[in-house]
Amino acid sequence: SYGYKGQVDVMPNGCDLAAGGGVVYCLSGDADSVTAYAARDGELLFSAPAGAYPRALALGPDGQCLAAAGGAAGEILLFDPGLRLRRTIRVPGVACGVCFLGKGMAALCAVGDGELSSALFRISPWGVTEEIFTCPRAPAACRPSITAARWAATGRYIS
Repeated sequence: SYGYKGQVDVMPNGCDLAAGGGVVYCLSGDADSVTAYAARDGELLFSAPAGAYPRALALGPDGQCLAAAGGAAGEILLFDPGLRLRRTIRVPGVACGVCFLGKGMAALCAVGDGELSSALFRISPWGVTEEIFTCPRAPAACRPSITAARWAATGRYIS
């Protein structure tokens, strides 16, 4: 990934732009971290650990909460805009995707023996997880993404 200041040291797994466009948040599975850069000039603003090979990133609708799917750690990590960890929510399996919903979040996880199937979980604002959909295929085979998780979560499975 290249920008105004040259090459970024690691390949980002996901990026999101803060409301107003002043900050770009990037998630790196190679460095197990989430990093905030100034959109104007690429200056490094903040960096924080984000689980074991984090796989997805989502910025809350109000811009005040950033969620990272902590990958193999089976965690969804919630940060404030300055990347201070505010909460860790345990999810079954490997966290592969995350998105914000009207009430709470949804997480796509690899589950089962050898993580060969996937499940979609609704996460309430209080951190309670509830399985709402199971797929007999691995997340990689289902091509999981934040868009796919949002579509599945906001379709007939979650109100």
